[in-house]
Amino acid sequence: MTIDLSGLITPADKLREAKERKRSEITAACQAAIDGGFFFDGHHYDSDQRSQTNIIGTCNAVAAGVPLPEGFIWRTADNQDVPMDVAGIIALGAALLAHINAQYAKSWQLKAMADQAESMGDLSDITWQTHAE
Repeated sequence: MTIDLSGLITPADKLREAKERKRSEITAACQAAIDGGFFFDGHHYDSDQRSQTNIIGTCNAVAAGVPLPEGFIWRTADNQDVPMDVAGIIALGAALLAHINAQYAKSWQLKAMADQAESMGDLSDITWQTHAE
């Protein structure tokens, strides 16, 4: 009698699949953090895709020499109007870049931890909040 064991799922298979799920979870958390806004100069700004496009586009325009309209403001996530000049816009763009890069760096570190996990318990200990902001 021959028993076919090819269809059995081993503990190593389960851990590999759990690692793949953890990586997907981290990717989703990273995107949510990127889109969740950022702080700059004491204000909270939106950073969803539309806001990223607006900030980057405005930075590119002023860098190309396009003047800002007189009395130019940027609206914060909580609807406060903040006066901005060219230097302020460039600094806002730099803060957005730093925010996005920090989220990616955090995700890369957590994914490396997931890849190195040796047990399901190790994996369950890895959450977006386990890494210092």
